[in-house]
Amino acid sequence: MSTAEPLTLVLPSALTIERPLAKLLAFAREEYETYDAVVMPLESTITIHDITLTMMVNSRLTAPGARSIYRARERIERGLAYIPADVSLLNDHAAVPWDAIYALFNEFETIKGAKLAIATKILHRKRPHLIPMIDNKVFGHYAGGCPTLLTLKMGPVAVRSMELFRDDLLAVRGRVEALTFYLEEHGFPLTPVRVLEILIWVECNKQEPYYSAV
Repeated sequence: MSTAEPLTLVLPSALTIERPLAKLLAFAREEYETYDAVVMPLESTITIHDITLTMMVNSRLTAPGARSIYRARERIERGLAYIPADVSLLNDHAAVPWDAIYALFNEFETIKGAKLAIATKILHRKRPHLIPMIDNKVFGHYAGGCPTLLTLKMGPVAVRSMELFRDDLLAVRGRVEALTFYLEEHGFPLTPVRVLEILIWVECNKQEPYYSAV
């Protein structure tokens, strides 16, 4: 795959992404080193570092919110321990631990200051093959096609959003995996989950410079 190769991703969620490789490279050159490149073990322990790292991806985390999450870390860790580190959103639907995901996000909902965006930005680095970052832009995209998401609590919102994201990922799996391979060859190893999430975020955030990258 070359940067000149035309490639368009058409997602079942009614989103068309043109020039995905150019957008990914522009994003990675600017932001990769301060979040994705930070070494983090794939375990169930939650540290201050895990929490505050989300600030590098615009989590809008506050100091009181960080303290609340840290003080509730044991509940998060217990829930996270039920989700194997190597589980992938590309697995068969029945092999994804949806009940454990539901319960984990329900724990986050009880923590003051722990919004869905912050929760997923923490958890993506702990389970990078499974949990995408669902910030306001990504959530807004899926809620646009599934308005019931706006009425649900965090557990069912996270599960349904991930199911919709998984449908998109499976539909363009081959192309996303090709993009993932290319990025890794050029020093930006990312999971397919992260690659597609970045692309959806860029596409829904058109004022960002990455959108017009060539």
